[in-house]
Amino acid sequence: MPAFTGILLPAKELIFQINATPSLNQVGRYMELISEGTLTATDVFTGQEIKIKIPALNSQLSADPTVEKEEGMVQL
Repeated sequence: MPAFTGILLPAKELIFQINATPSLNQVGRYMELISEGTLTATDVFTGQEIKIKIPALNSQLSADPTVEKEEGMVQL
């Protein structure tokens, strides 16, 4: 990425969709969509390694204001 991306230049964003089919034993619970992950990169200017932990994401989608509190719960 060019220097100053997200500061002087527009931030980069990654958007994707997934398709998930819950099991019967998940009824009444939130379904895990993405496991915890780690993003690793190296700053080309300083040579410093950058590590960012990315938390797991479930169907509650708590960061999405368009999803109501229990809307992502697995139902029959």
